[in-house]
Amino acid sequence: MRKGMILIILLVVAVVVVVQAYADPTGKPTLPQGIRAVSDNGDFLGILVNIALDQNTGITTYIPSLGKFLELRQSNDIVTARTRFNIYFDGVNCTGTAYLWPADNVFIASHPEFLFVNQNTFYERVGDFSLTEYTSRLWWDGTCEDMVTTQGMLAPIQEVQIDFTYPIVTPIGFE
Repeated sequence: MRKGMILIILLVVAVVVVVQAYADPTGKPTLPQGIRAVSDNGDFLGILVNIALDQNTGITTYIPSLGKFLELRQSNDIVTARTRFNIYFDGVNCTGTAYLWPADNVFIASHPEFLFVNQNTFYERVGDFSLTEYTSRLWWDGTCEDMVTTQGMLAPIQEVQIDFTYPIVTPIGFE
């Protein structure tokens, strides 16, 4: 019964977001409206897009100010971004231009509309993949590793400022 009710709510949310996001007949972009996801301390986390009923309770939001989606997961009382990844750099000691390598996370690589996180810092993809040299790697756990200069298909990324406290204060509410 509970799963059925949640599925109905998700369907209604999806219809509301899609209809309201594209309702302007003049063709001007409009901000999507719908159910707002908020942290326990009142931080706006975005417009609710999806709730996945899996072992990690995935929540997808759309952040209108950034024009990006964010996948979150809640495990007990902790909510974190779902998409962890390694960062590659063209300089030693994890300095210089930052890049994403698609083999590390195929989802992130194929969905530039999503934000992703490494060590509590949020990033977005800002370019296409091309053959690029890299010299160091920042693992998702924060370890920096210098390497012999290597080439790979990488895409440039940049840091994004978010407007909410991270990690997120639980529980997440909806309004």
